[in-house]
Amino acid sequence: MVAQLVSYYLRAAVASPKLLYDHGMPNGEVLDMAYLTDELLISAGPTNDYRRSFYRPATAELKQYLDSNHKDGWLVYNFRAEPSGYEDSDLDNRVVHLPFRDHTPPPFFYIPLFIESIRDHVGGANPAKRTPPSTPPRAPSSDSVDTDTSTRPLAPSQSSLLEGISSDPSLVPTTDVSSLQLWERSDSGRSHSSGSDDTSLASQMSVNSQMSQVSQASSQSQISRISGSLQSSIGSTVSAPRVAVLHCKAGKGRSGLMGCAFLVAERGWSVKNAADSFTRVRMRPGFGEGVSIQSQKRYLNYTYDWAQVIARQYRDIKVDLDYIRVWKPQYSDIVITLSDYENDSDRAEYSPSAIPEVKKRYISSPEDLTNETDDYITFRPKETVSLTGDCRVKVKHVVANPFSLPLVDGQGDAWFNLFFETFRVREGAYDFHNTEGMFSVSWSHMDGFRGNFQKGMWLCERVEVGWRVAQSQEGTAQES
Repeated sequence: MVAQLVSYYLRAAVASPKLLYDHGMPNGEVLDMAYLTDELLISAGPTNDYRRSFYRPATAELKQYLDSNHKDGWLVYNFRAEPSGYEDSDLDNRVVHLPFRDHTPPPFFYIPLFIESIRDHVGGANPAKRTPPSTPPRAPSSDSVDTDTSTRPLAPSQSSLLEGISSDPSLVPTTDVSSLQLWERSDSGRSHSSGSDDTSLASQMSVNSQMSQVSQASSQSQISRISGSLQSSIGSTVSAPRVAVLHCKAGKGRSGLMGCAFLVAERGWSVKNAADSFTRVRMRPGFGEGVSIQSQKRYLNYTYDWAQVIARQYRDIKVDLDYIRVWKPQYSDIVITLSDYENDSDRAEYSPSAIPEVKKRYISSPEDLTNETDDYITFRPKETVSLTGDCRVKVKHVVANPFSLPLVDGQGDAWFNLFFETFRVREGAYDFHNTEGMFSVSWSHMDGFRGNFQKGMWLCERVEVGWRVAQSQEGTAQES
């Protein structure tokens, strides 16, 4: 009794400012989780460690709850890049791993993989839209479970789980941009192409499939093999409504982003609707947003464009850095760093324990300073700097300290995706003939330490990164 009381208060303290869930628990326990919809359950990461189980969900408790309330209709998605805290076998091997680092968005290609897997599990191809609940949904009671499976989708087969991109042509990460001139969102909410006679770059790039198709298809194959035992675990029919359990460490940023991404892509929700609903069911009133990290919000907007504007077209592109411009810099010795994921082979070697490493590609230096005015300074690299896929720009200022290590008195960063920032010409419109791109982010929209708003000293008004589509891509296409 005392241990249960201590656990209750510890979980409440650690979960704060999140809401706790206490419905359907046999002995009045609380779990750090919330239903985003009746098919999406967001949870803090469960643990097998006895001490941590006082303030985190115990794996056995979570499994007991799922078995009791969802029978054989549950499947767990683990987004933790850090150690999980439990073994897959503790959850009957019903675990799909898509790990990415805390306080960051995932590589964008993860999002279509996740959406295809979860739609196979909970509903199939774009079922009727689920509207946001006015109150947090509760798990069905054991005596109210609908056992009629005639209208319920079958469980995902081993061949389709996270291989759905091959089974649904609309989800293929395209490398053929020759037919995609200008995509624009019309007033009716549907995407359409306005057409163009300029096919120079598009035709040159149309057969450049190695970077995207090989790496992403390899990841699908790896994930499918990892998840292959799920077919025998779940079976071809289930006796309870399906639910996907999404968890990271705290069950907030990473899980919230991916849950909202599914609702935006598969249920037709707006970004605001999905994010507000997650905040309402997961957070205590007045304690901030559920998805609060600026870069994660940016990737949620990318998901909306991918699903509802450009007909699910995506591929990684390679670019060459042109310039970095810092507006209203506070210091003349400000340092700018550009990073991306190390290489495409990381994706071909996908496993739950091996995730793409972030690799620094460029660090600004005084030698690269080409223009300095009262309004901005501009850096242009003297050598070619190539970037691929998802990139991070970081701004920081270091104060030399003769008595100890150098002191960072200000730092901010932002993740962005080169595909979307290159081809988006304005909100709701994309032109796949663009050969140049630019990303601009203000200081207030940068992420601080560990994704929070604390960035230290104000360093600049905004940062602008410009690039050109890499010529090597055109050469590859021409050789083919």
